[in-house]
Amino acid sequence: MRRTLAAWPLLAVIGTTAQATELFNVRYVDGNATAVRTYSDADDVFNGTSTAFIQQALPGYVSSDALQVSVDYLGLPAQVSFAAGSRTAVLTLPTMGVTRSFTGLNRDDSVVQLQQYFRNGLDLGRLYGQLLRTNPVDPTTRLLGQQAEAGFDDTYGGFGFIDEPDATTRTTATGQVAQAGDSGTGTGTTSGGGNQVGVGLTFSGTTYGGLRQYMTSVPLTYKVRNSLEPRRQLVLGLNLTHYTVNGASAWSVSPGVAYAMPMSATWTLTPSLQYGYTQSSDMATRGSVMTAALSSAWLLYSDGTHAVVMGNMIGRAESLGLKQGGTTVDPGLGTTALRNGIMASQPLSLLGRRMAVEASLVNTTFVGTPLYTQRFNELALTLGTNRAGRTTQDYLRAGIKYQFSSTSHGVTAQVGYWF
Repeated sequence: MRRTLAAWPLLAVIGTTAQATELFNVRYVDGNATAVRTYSDADDVFNGTSTAFIQQALPGYVSSDALQVSVDYLGLPAQVSFAAGSRTAVLTLPTMGVTRSFTGLNRDDSVVQLQQYFRNGLDLGRLYGQLLRTNPVDPTTRLLGQQAEAGFDDTYGGFGFIDEPDATTRTTATGQVAQAGDSGTGTGTTSGGGNQVGVGLTFSGTTYGGLRQYMTSVPLTYKVRNSLEPRRQLVLGLNLTHYTVNGASAWSVSPGVAYAMPMSATWTLTPSLQYGYTQSSDMATRGSVMTAALSSAWLLYSDGTHAVVMGNMIGRAESLGLKQGGTTVDPGLGTTALRNGIMASQPLSLLGRRMAVEASLVNTTFVGTPLYTQRFNELALTLGTNRAGRTTQDYLRAGIKYQFSSTSHGVTAQVGYWF
């Protein structure tokens, strides 16, 4: 039977010091006898602390033996031990400086008291804070990265370019229509267009050592566009994500709002605000994050057919406390996200259609609360129909992205349609 989430931190803190290649790595030591088990579900690890289950791993074990049970939970070390002839469980969390003792009617009852200790929420905030640093696939960290990407990537959209098949007009890099003979600076009439709905689908696979994460995400947007200046937009977004890692699963939901403000024909500022909630029963964690960001897109170069755009973003992310076990649990996440990149766009004729190819390089760095991955880079290539400023009535884009850092590497495939 699946227990409540509040009990799971017990499972997350019984560990060894080495980063392993499975989510849960359990080591039992009974005198000279040793056994090791690996799991992908926190339920199984918890069940593994019972006397009957330990006897399956160590057939010679009796409940009066000296015993040590260790579990490596994504790099977080801890240990539960019983002295010979004792029913008292001693919990040690060396990285947190925590040592607790629990004495029940028998050893199984002592473990239940351990579970109740964590159910009451004591030290849960500190524990979740430690997991941000040691867990490469922590759901809260994954949510933080998604919010940084969402607050930045759309800044490029105002400066795409497609040469129109009609030689008398063309769409400029600023998203305006220039008549033949104009300089391409966007001094003609604007392209107009109504509000816009966007639907996307993203698949990715990322490797962190021996851990393999597979993610599916569905980003949804609704853009309210100014009839006189289509680049001035109110953007409402919702990102729905599910991912698995070595058999465990997690999900998140992240609504947000942004407002694109053209400052000139070549510069746009976009403030944004996003909230996110994530949870994984298998990995024994959950969290919520609020991120406020300001993005800038600056058109560095345009010759009427090609465009080079620089994007910059600064954002502040803070964790929000969640009620759990009668107390408020907050990991104390506070980090500044810095995202900087450059994109080049050029027109392309494919299968008789006028399209555009875009190539970009982006770096993301987090400054503040220590995270397992503090910075990462992305190389992306996309192809699609008119992205010229999010100002046309509809457009389609698809692409592939390679993400890499000192701790991970992965590939993302994505497609989006706006209409």
